[in-house]
Amino acid sequence: MSKIAIWGGVECTVNRVGDQYYDQLERSGHAARLSDLALFAELVAERCPWVKDFSPINEPLTTARFSGLYGHWYSHERNVLSFAKALIHQCKATVLAMNAIREVIPDARLVQTEDFGKTHSMEKLQYQADFENERRFITFDLLTGRPKEGDSMWQYLISLGISKEEILWFSEHPCPPDVLGINYYVTSERFLDDRVSLYTPEQIGGNGEHTYADVEAVRVRAEGIDGPEILFREVWNRYHLPIAITEVHVGCSREEQLRWFMGIYQAAQKLVKQKVNIVALTAWNLLGCYDWNHLLTKQTDHYESGVFDLRFADGPRMTALAHMIKSLTETGTYHHAALPGKGWWDRPTRLLYPPTGKEQVVDDTVEASDAKPIMIIGASGTLATAFKHLAYERGLPCVSLGRDALNIFDEVSILVSVI
Repeated sequence: MSKIAIWGGVECTVNRVGDQYYDQLERSGHAARLSDLALFAELVAERCPWVKDFSPINEPLTTARFSGLYGHWYSHERNVLSFAKALIHQCKATVLAMNAIREVIPDARLVQTEDFGKTHSMEKLQYQADFENERRFITFDLLTGRPKEGDSMWQYLISLGISKEEILWFSEHPCPPDVLGINYYVTSERFLDDRVSLYTPEQIGGNGEHTYADVEAVRVRAEGIDGPEILFREVWNRYHLPIAITEVHVGCSREEQLRWFMGIYQAAQKLVKQKVNIVALTAWNLLGCYDWNHLLTKQTDHYESGVFDLRFADGPRMTALAHMIKSLTETGTYHHAALPGKGWWDRPTRLLYPPTGKEQVVDDTVEASDAKPIMIIGASGTLATAFKHLAYERGLPCVSLGRDALNIFDEVSILVSVI
């Protein structure tokens, strides 16, 4: 079995909302802190003195949706033609950029990234989910020259105002990615729900034929999300091109970050054993990020730590995630007391709305053989109750003992309870 490389990336977005520009490299301080490179190098075994892998444009489909269809980012358009033009121009720019790069570096590789999720829905909206699940491939389809006259995506682009000649250009200038970069998040899987009375006005939209809410599938789907193993296989089955998981991040507690990264790492390992060519998994983001909870549409200085935490006067500090990555890079293994616990995306508390789909019994407990529980002394006390609540929120097994089980003034009682 080939070893999965672990890459690292910093959040480098520069985006515009109105007349305001947001520069993540400036906000993290990385733009002026060269010492960060030495910190990053300590996590991996090799450093390359030259660059051969390029991603000229990140997530063309996602950027086109956010800028041209939803109006979140500049140019704040909300129409299908603006979306289609943004998508076509970005994909064409990628081809032209790679052609220019390869004139200088003939063996340069295109690592084309795209946010890859899946859309689920109520039965009434299955047709819309089917459409979105086909559209999610469109960036890779254009670059590989796949759209053919008469197929669904060809007809879709034509219906949006893209000319036949513009689509044919990609067949005449194919630029298949050397590596498909898949960005996958716990919120990448969506759910279309026509029970609109359950949701806020901000969550409700539609397609002109039906009105529905578009929400995170993890919050409403009883059976949970499909998860990385299923989705990565769908990409492999369509293209049979090498895959790198190019963004792995969850904005949550340290324990949850460990579980999310390890879950994707293990899914990738399993697929590699099944002959799926997954070449790398990327720790994104190394330095954390700002205001992604608002999709970079406003500045509130909301910070999510990553592999390093910037909230210290002496500079970036390694988090638990950094120790995991270093261990996986060096030995391929990592052990931590929090890992056997279930992530919030697998616990019943994830459901914020009346669930749909098949009922699923989710076991929140962790077997004693899997992890050593935290002992909380003073079961009925206020502080102990707060600790139990925090442990439950973070998926950490715990045992709460009252005075009848453990008397802190009795050495024998303490020894018996610990054993």
